[in-house]
Amino acid sequence: MMSPTPDQVNPVMPVFAAAMARSPRHPWLTIACFILLAYALMGKGAGYIGVPPIFIGEALLAAGIISLIAFGTVRPACTPATLWCLLLFDIWGLARTIPYISTYGVDALRDAVLWGYSGFAFIWFFYLLDDPRRLIALLRNYRLFGTLALVGMAACWTIRFLLADQMPQWPWADVPIIELKAGDIMVHLAGILAFWMSCPATSAGPLRQGLLAVSAGIMGAYERAAMFAFVAVFCLCWAFRPGQRVLVRIALMAGLGLAALGISGIVMEIPVADTSKIREISFQQFASNISGVFHSTDVGDLDDTKEWRLFWWAEIVNYTLKRQGGDYFWQGKGFGVNLADDDGFQVMQDHSLRSPHNANMAILARTGVPGLSLWLIMQIGWVCAIGSALLKSLRQGDREWTGLFLFILAYWLACIINSSFDVFLEGPMGGIWFWTIFGVGLAARHIWKHDPELLRDYANPYCP
Repeated sequence: MMSPTPDQVNPVMPVFAAAMARSPRHPWLTIACFILLAYALMGKGAGYIGVPPIFIGEALLAAGIISLIAFGTVRPACTPATLWCLLLFDIWGLARTIPYISTYGVDALRDAVLWGYSGFAFIWFFYLLDDPRRLIALLRNYRLFGTLALVGMAACWTIRFLLADQMPQWPWADVPIIELKAGDIMVHLAGILAFWMSCPATSAGPLRQGLLAVSAGIMGAYERAAMFAFVAVFCLCWAFRPGQRVLVRIALMAGLGLAALGISGIVMEIPVADTSKIREISFQQFASNISGVFHSTDVGDLDDTKEWRLFWWAEIVNYTLKRQGGDYFWQGKGFGVNLADDDGFQVMQDHSLRSPHNANMAILARTGVPGLSLWLIMQIGWVCAIGSALLKSLRQGDREWTGLFLFILAYWLACIINSSFDVFLEGPMGGIWFWTIFGVGLAARHIWKHDPELLRDYANPYCP
């Protein structure tokens, strides 16, 4: 798809348009990649970079919208059905937010990011379609991200662990500058692994493979859902790239690591952030992470957290799905109310917990059955679109596109699994990443259908 000529650029913003000169390495793309890297390395701490109440996530969203308007790149005729469904979901989310702003103020807007950050899906879709070469630039940037994040997340996690309460905080918020969660880290580790599988030229050497395996092992012991997210992506990659050397090495390292823990009996205790609970890295912990899914376990607080989640989710189902015809069935509780307080499941002294550790349940509780239905239809439609493109490109022997769709689908899978057991999509650290993957996936599918030679025109599209 050709870029518009200079005379087609919105004349209302000539200075802005000149600054945002058209090229594959568009300034917004570069800035967006830096911000996504910051979220991966600093976690929640990166979310508070900015000048309150405007932080980098909101600024990036606004800049993307302005860029699309300035260049007139929004083309409704190219919009797939999945994005139209997303638009309906956003309209319903807006309808469940506006009535509560007067009562809850900023809290309503903060909760509304669950659907509000989906604006990035629209931005990335039209942004990449406007100049498909940007997809190549994005993949090259991610190759660099894979190295920086792999080393940086391990370093930042270690720093946060060692400094503990001594970690500096932002002066305008009671939030440490670095505040990473195991689940968030594991999502990116799974994405990096999938990227290595997407193209042989992106494969890393033994040192980086070892660092990924060790990091995944530590995060997997620390959080059960994180372990399952990584294992699910590993299995997906194995299904499409069976016997790949990287996968075999990581599997062998995981097996040897578990054997070493079992034989030596080593136990390392790690405090859980913001609580007095302790998680341990040990053979027994890994075994309990797996067995705890099917039956009770007496290791750590696994049963406590599992039962707490299940009871809360059951309560949400009870006052929405089981009370057909009631207000909560059709409308939910809206955005603004603290669900943990209102449902009676608050566990934080400062009442900072607001979401039931499951994005699907949060959507059901806040938007009712209509909102959840739109959400599920949209996600199923996206999976069908990307999955069909993956299978068709595989049958056609198009390794480049097969690898790309595998990478995108695997990243989405890791996000969905993590968001089903943790607060992930409700913040910029996970929400912006998820909706970026969502929009890039749809754009890649459109480019593949209309310009399949794009990846083939580059001898090695993932490398500089």
